[in-house]
Amino acid sequence: MRLPQAKYKRSGGTMFGRDLFRRAVAACIDVGRPLLVVALLQAGAAQAAPKEPFELLHQFDAPTDGRGAAEGLVLGPDGRFYAVNALEGALGGGTAYAVDKHGVFTVLHAFNPWIEGSEAHGRLVSASDGSLYGVLSGGGAHGCGSIFRMSPSDGATEILHSFVRGAEGCKPLGGIVQGPDGVFYGTTSEGGAYQWGTVFRWAPGQRARVLHHFTHSDGDGGYPLRGVTMSADGLAVYGVTYRGGAQDSGVIFKVGTDGTDYSVLRSFDDKIGLSASGELVLAKDGNFYGPTARGGAGHYGTIYRLTPAGDVSVMHSFVSFSDVGQNPAGRLTLGEHGMLYGTTTYGGANAQGTIFALSRDGVMTVMHSFAADEFGFNAGGNLARAHGYLYGVTGNRGWPLPTAGTVFRIRKLEPGNEATSGGAL
Repeated sequence: MRLPQAKYKRSGGTMFGRDLFRRAVAACIDVGRPLLVVALLQAGAAQAAPKEPFELLHQFDAPTDGRGAAEGLVLGPDGRFYAVNALEGALGGGTAYAVDKHGVFTVLHAFNPWIEGSEAHGRLVSASDGSLYGVLSGGGAHGCGSIFRMSPSDGATEILHSFVRGAEGCKPLGGIVQGPDGVFYGTTSEGGAYQWGTVFRWAPGQRARVLHHFTHSDGDGGYPLRGVTMSADGLAVYGVTYRGGAQDSGVIFKVGTDGTDYSVLRSFDDKIGLSASGELVLAKDGNFYGPTARGGAGHYGTIYRLTPAGDVSVMHSFVSFSDVGQNPAGRLTLGEHGMLYGTTTYGGANAQGTIFALSRDGVMTVMHSFAADEFGFNAGGNLARAHGYLYGVTGNRGWPLPTAGTVFRIRKLEPGNEATSGGAL
């Protein structure tokens, strides 16, 4: 099948002559000069040094700062950005940190894996009481992870709930979200009645209540790796799973906040994409948007649109060896005028991922191509939008021995400096 010509444009220029570079590497391989291949790879990375509008704000210093960047940054009430690193830190259980728009970085808390839990993978949520809430995927009183509350001013942290495998689920990997009722909603990736994870609701001072136990059978999903998204009316949550469904590549689901009306809206397949790689995000047009890591017409992931009724359409299909990138990952971020911002893990001019913008009519813009250098690569998680910039994190930096990643910002495409962490606008 012949793929349609992708619609995209470049913000700035390609940092390295990709096609010329590939031909040079291929020629060296043909004549048996592997050392020259290595030299070319290093030269490619060296020539990819980012320039404005991309700015490096912080390089994680492991183990003190932690490593293993999670689902991106969240804007706090004081204008700083907050996030977690899943690994290392002073006590070995990961860290929570704050960073401001100038790159001033502070480790707020080092998690104690023996007392509190460890490996915070999901995004923090800035709650209505002024605190930050998040989940740890390991440890806790029952070894299945926990929910914590943190003060954004001094990092004081309190464990509020520990998950019980069979009754509530185990190993929450996605973040939690607060509904208009003040209750928090999320998923566990394992455990529950069928050991395929759960959707839960929880409020401080209460036990977690399971809204759905995933069965991974009869078309149901299983193994949800991401959190949930509130409906516009606050009466339901929408989410995705990594397994289950018609092709065992996940489903899109909906369930009422009271646990009623659970339904599978769509199974992921080769047409709309496979392996959902980010939470859904609700836009002003009333539709949800999300990425898949593989599948689609180009075989390397998609950006799709979901209506509240469950109709799905593909906005963009990623292809291999494209400047746009491949394998998108992380929750999309909403901009003005229907713009969607996101990142890819691989591909792009330097094969280490990209930052992209996708307009409502499907025009793709490459904003930045990451390289295997000290500025960071393998970005994941959402981009926080504030002060006219997009702020994000990378998982790695350096070559040929990658180490902990970075915090960066890049000037967004359209005018305006509204502050948001990617929620509905």
